[in-house]
Amino acid sequence: MALAADGIGEINIYPYVNSPGNFGLLNIGMNNNSNAVMNDFMENGVPSANVETEIGSTTLTFYDSDGDPITYDIGGTPGLRASLETPIATHVGEVIAYLIHDQVTGNGANTSYRITGIRFGRLMDVELNGGPSNRGVWIQPVAYVGLGVETATAAPPSTEGVGKLVLAR
Repeated sequence: MALAADGIGEINIYPYVNSPGNFGLLNIGMNNNSNAVMNDFMENGVPSANVETEIGSTTLTFYDSDGDPITYDIGGTPGLRASLETPIATHVGEVIAYLIHDQVTGNGANTSYRITGIRFGRLMDVELNGGPSNRGVWIQPVAYVGLGVETATAAPPSTEGVGKLVLAR
């Protein structure tokens, strides 16, 4: 994590140089991810019906009642499209959620990501055009507990993420 000019750490989550295909685009509840569909997802979020079609529920749960991990295999394509820069950029300054994977199988339109968790960050900047060293999606990781996010005391702390979420008074 690098410190930004304001002294707060930022990370570039795309492109991720240690994993071919990096974060990619997910086909949540559908067979493809056309530009029109991805633009709609970026602007309005993923419809709950698509999530239910994909995982059988509208709730992403990453740990069972015993604290054991739950993962999801979701198809997609590697990388991001330059055409998505504008709809992503409309969210600069907002806290966004992004899914974390630990395994990628296949390639191209047959790529599958094993989703292991969710993280949150404030979107700071996006640049999807130009050479690889100029492209990026920069975020400031944040601990987020809000509407629709539930934490479980049996879940272990996240690693290399935002840390264990704890409510304090």
